[in-house]
Amino acid sequence: MKKFLSFSMLLTACLAFGSAHAQQAKVQRPMQAIKQLDLGAVYDANALNNSGSPSLNGGNPSFQTEAVNIWSENFGSNPNTNGWTNYGFRQSNTGSTPDTTGIWEYRGLSTLPASGTGSRGAYAAGTQAIQSPTRTNGFMIFDSDWLDNNGVQNAFGTGIFPCDASSHRGMLITPAIDLSAYDFVNLSFYQYYRRFGGPGGAQSATGTYLLFSKNNGLTWSDTLALNSNIAVNSSTPNNNFQRVNISSYVGGEDSVKIAFLFNGDYYFWMIDDIAVEQAPRVDMSITDTKFLPDTARNRVVEYGIIPDSNKTFLYFQARVRNIGTTTRNNVQLQVSVIDTTAPNTPVFTGTSL
Repeated sequence: MKKFLSFSMLLTACLAFGSAHAQQAKVQRPMQAIKQLDLGAVYDANALNNSGSPSLNGGNPSFQTEAVNIWSENFGSNPNTNGWTNYGFRQSNTGSTPDTTGIWEYRGLSTLPASGTGSRGAYAAGTQAIQSPTRTNGFMIFDSDWLDNNGVQNAFGTGIFPCDASSHRGMLITPAIDLSAYDFVNLSFYQYYRRFGGPGGAQSATGTYLLFSKNNGLTWSDTLALNSNIAVNSSTPNNNFQRVNISSYVGGEDSVKIAFLFNGDYYFWMIDDIAVEQAPRVDMSITDTKFLPDTARNRVVEYGIIPDSNKTFLYFQARVRNIGTTTRNNVQLQVSVIDTTAPNTPVFTGTSL
């Protein structure tokens, strides 16, 4: 009987661009940072670098130094009564006067439905409410599914605010925030998003965006696309945490407003526990990991289980973002390979140079 080596990888890191090579002290060239993608003033949070441009931390293993809270909102009360602005448009409404029905919905302790209810749409498929830290006291949802069909399957366009054969647009805008004393700032929030179509109903684009204003909402100078990595008919985790460096958008400005824009066709977007913080000195996270075969031995792909006689070297890599205010040098990646039959005895441990 052939002996098979079955292993799992536990990646722990002091968080740097780097890679460790199993069983020999050799470091492969690290993966390069992805450059900023300019989509005509719309930026994609999943394709931004860590060199001062807006970046995103999706909740992977991370290290963060101190952060100072500047402004926060946990939706313990209805934001429509405490300085927030809530607009709704259908695609056919291109004027300046918004509709009043198809807007973000507040779910709180005494609302109907209350904060324990997620999407009410016909195709919600039993989805939960967002599982944010303060979910029980309230959150916000743009429920495109329900607005279009009123919770009835195959009843497209019969809801209280139909998609108009293209898309919904719901814009939830913060009160004014004074960031004049803070040049380097992060925006964080929890979200739960299920994707179908984007602007105009196009499935090639996401339906979730952040907009930024420096003049109390008179104009919106920049747009950041979120969740472009979520496939059609798929969703984020129901407790997905996002942290975005927004320094280049609104850092140092005294009349800032931030808008959460749903611009799409089905299903829903829930948000909660929003905070604007002074960016810490260090805020690093692993955003991607890989183990690569030894191409010198004509190995193109590796599998989770391989015969012991066919084992060869593997190259371990991790991509890391730092959205803190200082550059970090000489940070290392630590890798452990663990035999699942003896998890307390690592087969290999290594540190990048």
